[in-house]
Amino acid sequence: MGLVGTFSAEVVLKIISTAWKCAAATYEEGSIPETKNMTFEVLKCIKPSTGGSVKTASVTLVEESPSLPTRNPHLPVLVIAVRGSKSVVDFVVNANCETEDTRKLFDINDLLPQTDSTHSLRAHAGFLNGAAALVKYIDSLVANSKAGHVLFCGHSAGGAVASLLFLKYLSNARKTASPQTFSCITFGSSPVTQPNISQILPKNGEKAPNLGLVLAIVNEYDLVSRADQLYVRSLVDLYRSLFQLPPIKDDKSGETGTTPSSTQEGSDLEASRPQVAKRSWDLPAPEIWLVGEVVLLRTEIVETQANDGQGKPTVDMKRALKVFAVAPEEFAKLLFCRISVHRRNEYHKRVGLIESGQFNAQNGW
Repeated sequence: MGLVGTFSAEVVLKIISTAWKCAAATYEEGSIPETKNMTFEVLKCIKPSTGGSVKTASVTLVEESPSLPTRNPHLPVLVIAVRGSKSVVDFVVNANCETEDTRKLFDINDLLPQTDSTHSLRAHAGFLNGAAALVKYIDSLVANSKAGHVLFCGHSAGGAVASLLFLKYLSNARKTASPQTFSCITFGSSPVTQPNISQILPKNGEKAPNLGLVLAIVNEYDLVSRADQLYVRSLVDLYRSLFQLPPIKDDKSGETGTTPSSTQEGSDLEASRPQVAKRSWDLPAPEIWLVGEVVLLRTEIVETQANDGQGKPTVDMKRALKVFAVAPEEFAKLLFCRISVHRRNEYHKRVGLIESGQFNAQNGW
């Protein structure tokens, strides 16, 4: 994986594993993550409010064992993990999908170089309100932490809220000249900002004050990672097209899908052959975007050579993981429509393969 800024490949993978374990632990009350040669001290557990404005979250100090011969310069790390949707109230809050100006939480211009022009940023209102509601619970812990590195993380809607908290505290650090580094790693996050903030923030690997690692990890075909209003409407239109029904229209979006078009392929030599119709579907441009570099996790079944114990070669079928970055404009072209791969168990299995080094044709460290 090379270097990502000041983060080596080994450190990146440790941070991803740590982020996932803290994010997953928020779903089970009293759960404390465990990793060999690392300690997890839960400093605060935040319980959800009755109305759903405050999401379940945890603040955990993660340190390496002092007995290790070498020290990780990015530890200790203070991990703020936000739980995804679990209750009916959570889903009601998430349904508030109109966008609001983020200046109620932070000013995007504090994150950008000083210029004559100013920028505005909007975000999913439900997630923005959720982030704002958590600030009072974590403010002092972030400000007074002995950790020089602060990591925000979460699964699903929790990842979206964590993304906005990350931007808020990164903005604060720029204004106050704080020495802390801020990172954000999400898993199957819902889209959250408008426009795409990744186009105006420095990329992973580029030096920038206070900026650590910013990744949006997505299982291939995870519907939630694409699910803004126009995209969901387009999926409905695609389904309707199978029954020769016209696209749904409304005042905001007009026709959100494209009636499947047929193109004929062939040549003079193939003129006498039956023509094959190609069907295509044009997806609308995203309304809101993920925060961070998109990292796609793809699983495939591959053949592996084995031995039957008697010297005879055999062929086994094995689940293999591929991990690769996807540019935002390319991610916007992907048709994702599965719910099953969004489940925590699916992310747990794939992050486990990363942790053990079993990805991209590797078989361990």
